[in-house]
Amino acid sequence: MLNLTSGGGPCADFKVGDQISGTFDATDTHFGSASLGVIPNPGTFTAPVPMPAYPASTGAVGEAWTLDTTGTAPCGYVVVLNVWDRTIVNSGAIGFHNSDFEGFRLKKS
Repeated sequence: MLNLTSGGGPCADFKVGDQISGTFDATDTHFGSASLGVIPNPGTFTAPVPMPAYPASTGAVGEAWTLDTTGTAPCGYVVVLNVWDRTIVNSGAIGFHNSDFEGFRLKKS
């Protein structure tokens, strides 16, 4: 689960130069790994380091992230959380995948 906690929350308008922040939860009994990013790639994105990965017990809860939008072009953006588990599928592929998204709009300051 991905949360945008600053400003007006999901789908909110922000101004260029704002710090946007949120949290995410990525859990599973057989947790594998998680990745966090922004589409298109703007500003300086700070995700937890290191990102949760196996052999983490069951994942991550309440991990914080921030996005510094200084110098970023006004546009619509989406924060993307991808999570994989360690399930073996059909004796070959490893891991089921799930994603969550939160969008926001960046306006001129």
